[in-house]
Amino acid sequence: DALGLQVAQPWDLRDEAEECHARLMGLDLLLDELQSVRGWTRETMESMMIGYDDVSHRVTFPIVEHGIVADVRCYLPGGILSLGGAIAPESKNLPWYAQRFARGQKPPINHGKPRLYNWEACKDLDTVIAAEGEPDCVLAAQDGLPVFTWTCGCDGWRAHWADQMRAKHVFI
Repeated sequence: DALGLQVAQPWDLRDEAEECHARLMGLDLLLDELQSVRGWTRETMESMMIGYDDVSHRVTFPIVEHGIVADVRCYLPGGILSLGGAIAPESKNLPWYAQRFARGQKPPINHGKPRLYNWEACKDLDTVIAAEGEPDCVLAAQDGLPVFTWTCGCDGWRAHWADQMRAKHVFI
């Protein structure tokens, strides 16, 4: 920066997100279930780089910020039999490093914190829609809506995000 201090750059998890995405694209049974239960088409899962994490056995959503994959969220949707059945556990959504941290790997700084999902697709639009959660956001985006959401549930909203939306029409 201008003072000569090094500013920590967020880790780019693009390789991990692409690996998860390639894994999902090879699992026809899971792809079919996600289309049947969630309504997501293969084209949507392809374009939004949705994947499958074989450590947490969850569907993954890459969180893109400023052109890098800043985090990967791991989600267990209910009703997907190949992921464990109709009832999802209490903690449905985990950050990418949650399972790995339990194994002794140190998580990158700022991973797992609340983040905006699909904001990169909406940030330059005048009218946007706030969805409740990544799965609903994916379905609405598939239908052509200018939609975003945030990670970490309803309580994950951060007040400073409102600054990015002041000049926008935001529908909730």
